Amino acid sequence: MIRNAHVIGMGRLGIHLSERLESLGVKVSRYNRTAHPKAKALENWEAMNDLDAVFLAVSDSAIQDVAGRICPSLPSKACLIHHAGSVSRNILPWNPSQTAVLWPPMTFQSNETPDWQTLPMAVETVHGPLQEWTRLLAPCSFSVNPEQRQHLHLGAVLLGNLTAAWVGTVSSTPEEHESGPLHSLAFGPGQR
Repeated sequence: MIRNAHVIGMGRLGIHLSERLESLGVKVSRYNRTAHPKAKALENWEAMNDLDAVFLAVSDSAIQDVAGRICPSLPSKACLIHHAGSVSRNILPWNPSQTAVLWPPMTFQSNETPDWQTLPMAVETVHGPLQEWTRLLAPCSFSVNPEQRQHLHLGAVLLGNLTAAWVGTVSSTPEEHESGPLHSLAFGPGQR
């Protein structure tokens, strides 16, 4: 279904997504809003007639602006996809039947390639062929509606923030937290 794609945004997600698409045989053109050694400048973006999809791997706050810049020259058959857990699919100024959100509920690490075979991918789209294609990208992909994606995102944020606070607490020196509420959980009652 997707043979030619553009990935806009060369942060951790954009780089890993580009590499994954290429491993699936997709011809990928990479773009970035700022200078990047592995990408062309977004100001030089041009749609190809055979472009099947554009993946917006940019910050949540940049999705609408970047989409607005590229949509006037996007081929009518192309899919426009963003990857934000909290941003509505409707923010994309494109035919809704050609849009999607592919949201991996995790943070990518720059120096660690994700295991795409086990990576969960929440997929919100009404585009049937794209929904099916996402199982090639990430076999553990699953369909969600907008409300389900919002709930999953909230849960992921809360879980991530609580885990980060816990790790930060237990990795600090015990003396710093002797009277703190997590001290007895981390070190046991009466332990130092």
